[in-house]
Amino acid sequence: MSGPCGLGIKPAGHYLLAGDETALPAIARIAERLPASALGAIFIEIDTPEDRLLLTVPPGISCQWIYRREGYVSADADFTAQVERSIAAGPMDHFVWIATEFAAYQALRRSLKAIAKPRSISVPYWRAGGRHDVNTAARFCDEIIVLHSGQLVARGTPDEVIRPDILRAIYGIDVGVMPHPKDGAPLPFI
Repeated sequence: MSGPCGLGIKPAGHYLLAGDETALPAIARIAERLPASALGAIFIEIDTPEDRLLLTVPPGISCQWIYRREGYVSADADFTAQVERSIAAGPMDHFVWIATEFAAYQALRRSLKAIAKPRSISVPYWRAGGRHDVNTAARFCDEIIVLHSGQLVARGTPDEVIRPDILRAIYGIDVGVMPHPKDGAPLPFI
């Protein structure tokens, strides 16, 4: 939940933003703050077209939605391959911001090593196999049990548990919560 937010986006000739649905609030915030003359690409991996959000992006930034759910997957639906190709084709004056599931992050690490540290921010936001992903838990779980350092912090419905005070206590950062525009589930943002 802390995410790659504190270091800020560096001025660049080309931007690459990539992530899954857990990174959508941060990607939306970054994209709307890019200069109007910005060039680059955004890759977002989500389940279905219904999970898309309206993003405000400069005209020179392309946005590609990659669907992972059966029935929606296209021929170029490999998220990590798309991002790797974009990193490899990117000019030297670029800035890369990636936040995604741990396995996707690991798959991209070799490509990211070619980019100087100050020119990229990348972190795994969550790990498959558990519901450490607060956004997905909010949308798909009837009950959430919140543990911190092995201790029970809260237990209840997503609306009861996903609150700024609880998230601040767990992650140590100020987090806002707004209703998801599609289904009203609590949606944390930094």
